[in-house]
Amino acid sequence: MSKLCTRKRPCPKCGERRAANGDDPCIYDLPGVLAACCGHGAEPGYIAFADGTIIRGMFEIEHLDADGLRRLQEVMEWRS
Repeated sequence: MSKLCTRKRPCPKCGERRAANGDDPCIYDLPGVLAACCGHGAEPGYIAFADGTIIRGMFEIEHLDADGLRRLQEVMEWRS
């Protein structure tokens, strides 16, 4: 768990504090994920999946607007 973001100190990337349950404010409630930390732009992050897979690295967190989300959904439909 990153010490960069705590209940008392906000994330240097997004400005939010950890949730009361310890969830990272930048990424949370990801389906199939046991634990995750974005690294807050200052250290490598990780995503630990329920199947044992762990992805580590420097992540950029994006929040798509409605148009971007629609385009992503179209691409995913096209692939299936």
